[in-house]
Amino acid sequence: MRVVPLLCSLTVACGDRSAATDSEAGSTAGSSGSTHGDGTGASSSEASGSSAESSTGAPELPTCPSFADGEPIGMLTDPAIVETSGLVASRTQPDVLWLHNDSGDTPRVFAVRPTGETIASYLLEGAFALDWEDMALGPGPEAGVDHLYLADIGDNGTIRGYVTVYRVPEPVVDAAGGEGLPLGGVVPVDLKYPDGPHNAETLLSDPLTGDLLIVTKEDAGPSRVFRAVAPIDVESKTTMEEIATLSFGVEPLPGSPLATGGDIAEDGSLAIVRTYSHAFAWRRPTGVDLAEAFAGPPCPLPTLPDADGEALAVLPGGSAFVTISEGAMVPVRRFAAQ
Repeated sequence: MRVVPLLCSLTVACGDRSAATDSEAGSTAGSSGSTHGDGTGASSSEASGSSAESSTGAPELPTCPSFADGEPIGMLTDPAIVETSGLVASRTQPDVLWLHNDSGDTPRVFAVRPTGETIASYLLEGAFALDWEDMALGPGPEAGVDHLYLADIGDNGTIRGYVTVYRVPEPVVDAAGGEGLPLGGVVPVDLKYPDGPHNAETLLSDPLTGDLLIVTKEDAGPSRVFRAVAPIDVESKTTMEEIATLSFGVEPLPGSPLATGGDIAEDGSLAIVRTYSHAFAWRRPTGVDLAEAFAGPPCPLPTLPDADGEALAVLPGGSAFVTISEGAMVPVRRFAAQ
């Protein structure tokens, strides 16, 4: 088992979190994925990560996390799970992972054990699965209730005028299980990009603010990060704001250039975005906006062994993250924090 010790830090400051809706002009300039929020690169004196604040008094990113190489902890055995695309870990129900198939399936989610066994599947009432690509877990309008967010955001032809994220309170999984159980309370959240259609496979939910973020999957050029600021008006289409650009495929984000999934730790301190080959983490000190966090240097994580993988979830408490690749009878891999 190889452990990857890494170090990075950055002086950052909170940015403006103004929302953009259909009635507003609504877009902001993207941030560089390798500079400070003020446009300057991190200096060698900032790399120690040992100070709570920089010389300017702004919070400083701590040392990068270390994770061990991925170890198989289970195997998906349900023949109905053929192409895992979205994945999250429940924060209130131990040993429950939520996942869904890629495009071509019905609007359903599966509750599975980390060892791979399916507990139950649920059919989202009133939802439609055009091209579901990711899912997230985060807050919603009911205080203290975790919600599942199912991202119908795939757009290979870049022709969609808007995309839809389905929000539903996380169901309590009955150990008795069941197949195709009806899941009510589903609310569609319609989102628009400020500059026209994009293909995307990554949805993030900020546990601290309730904001939804989409990281695009670009055939050419960097991925772009768009945000819908909470509370999101579900009665109309919300125009997102662009908050960052991430240049996957080149240093300091080597490997595949295509973003395929991600997650944010439950305390909001760590955001991870994966590609087909690698995963990268961005650290977020207390009080720092995610736009500023993504402007900082990324922390490279262990190389991902499955070349066609799209799904990634951070486990409760940040103890590990898990990945699942596409296909049937595939392993669940756990990357333990060190």
